[in-house]
Amino acid sequence: MRLLLSLVLFASSFSVSASRPDGPVLSPESEFLRYDDYVYQEFIETVLIYNKKDSLGFPMLRLGAGGQMILHFDDLVGDFQRYSYTFVHCNYDWTPSQLNKQEYLVGFNDNFIDDYVFSFNTIIPYTHYEVSFPNKNVRFLKSGNYVMVVYANNNPDEIVLTRRFIIWEPIVSVPMQVNRPTVVEYRDEYQEVDFDINHGNYPIPYPYQDLHVVLVQNRRWDNAIYNLKPLFVRDGSLSYNYEYENLFLGGNEYRYFDTKDLITMQSRVSNIKFDTIFQVLVTPDQPRRFTTYSFWPDVNGQRVIRNVRGRNAHRDADYSMTHFRLYMTEPTNEGNIYLYGALSDWRIDSKYMLRYNYKRGAYEASVLLKQGYYNYEYVLVRDGTGDVDPSFIEGTHYQTENDYSVLVYHREMGQRYDRLVGLSSVNAADFY
Repeated sequence: MRLLLSLVLFASSFSVSASRPDGPVLSPESEFLRYDDYVYQEFIETVLIYNKKDSLGFPMLRLGAGGQMILHFDDLVGDFQRYSYTFVHCNYDWTPSQLNKQEYLVGFNDNFIDDYVFSFNTIIPYTHYEVSFPNKNVRFLKSGNYVMVVYANNNPDEIVLTRRFIIWEPIVSVPMQVNRPTVVEYRDEYQEVDFDINHGNYPIPYPYQDLHVVLVQNRRWDNAIYNLKPLFVRDGSLSYNYEYENLFLGGNEYRYFDTKDLITMQSRVSNIKFDTIFQVLVTPDQPRRFTTYSFWPDVNGQRVIRNVRGRNAHRDADYSMTHFRLYMTEPTNEGNIYLYGALSDWRIDSKYMLRYNYKRGAYEASVLLKQGYYNYEYVLVRDGTGDVDPSFIEGTHYQTENDYSVLVYHREMGQRYDRLVGLSSVNAADFY
């Protein structure tokens, strides 16, 4: 009965089938493992990975310091499926490293996900899976970039999702600050991230070739800056105080809505109704490209799953068809408009593309989302180039509150992997 109900509801909401394929799970457009945050099947939803101590922080662990990461995801087919997981060590640029698994893992290379629970009191049934790691079956020996791979039926070829996280070591310190750009034409729209690497007695004999630095904005990898080289080299210190190479669009504070209650309307929800499943209309939006900067608290594009009427949101939060509307007098001829943020895995996906409704004079999209608090924005993907431009709809300001992180990777002489020897994070609001 559970499976039948799930199939009926799921099919009524999507054009894809909710039944599991018998063969490999890899989608037609993906013939290989992606070393990225990616979901390979439509019936897998709400994938979250984070440090247990900070659900909104960078997905990271300090090597040898204890603590655990946790992975959550839902299977909307609604019955039990045997899922397993493994880890792949990667270089600084998310290509697989040359290490064998025995060199970076202790324990079993592959393990089952044994912690699962059926949804409780939800209209759309699902099975929620979670796993914490390191655990008694596996722990890590090396720092660096990692991709967690989850697959079905004890078959590594049947991949269902991949998720990135990092393990770091506090070997170098990285003092950093966010400044208004020094170059005049960028001062109103960009933020400049300046930093030093203080390595003391830790030897970095060839910093221009063995050191790799990555700048990350709001814990996202899609717009990260790679391959910065030191501007100045001093005894025990490297300076990265650039004027152009370390600039990010400031963007705008993220839009938000709250569906923690599907009975009573919450913040920025205009309507809730029940039609086979819950239907939620997010308060319609307007472009902000030419408006002045205005601050409001956000979670920098992230999301938090919650249900005020339940005990465990991962188990008893329901799904709703969530409707977005962006009013514009006419459609743009420069490209397509997409929803963007952690809700889309920071990816351009047809599932999140808005289509213009000439009767309403608005772009519209409908997405199945689990109850919770969400940040999002609208981005333009330009025809011909594929460039993602958030400023076309949202505008961009140097005052915007953003989180920034610097990751320092070192390929030591004779080693076959990039060791993550330093990490630092700041918030732009601390400097304005």
